[in-house]
Amino acid sequence: MSLVAINGASAAAIDDIKIEESHDLCAGKDASDENYVVYATNLNPTQTIDVTFKYDSSPSRQHFILFDANLDPVTDRFPKAHTRRLLPNELARIGCSHTYRAAATSHNPSGVQLVITKVTAAYVELW
Repeated sequence: MSLVAINGASAAAIDDIKIEESHDLCAGKDASDENYVVYATNLNPTQTIDVTFKYDSSPSRQHFILFDANLDPVTDRFPKAHTRRLLPNELARIGCSHTYRAAATSHNPSGVQLVITKVTAAYVELW
């Protein structure tokens, strides 16, 4: 059995998390979609960090029909949050730079830019 203690959210833990958009394409129609994989990196070489990311549409606070991997429609609302544990020096895929919604005037989905930010972060002590 292992025990986990989370040290309160700290500015140092948030500063140890880097978010960057890559040149790797997310699933989409083609390269012209400009839909790229977004990664988070724990820059700390010794500390595990629990970080909460906020995902929001641009413009902010939209809700609309999205399409899942099978292009089935799903209602979604922004903003939303997701918490993830990052090991020391871990690079993890945390999302894509765009999502797709039903277009008002055509049968093709239209892209919506997503903004991914850090909300909270805390060092984790694993015993």
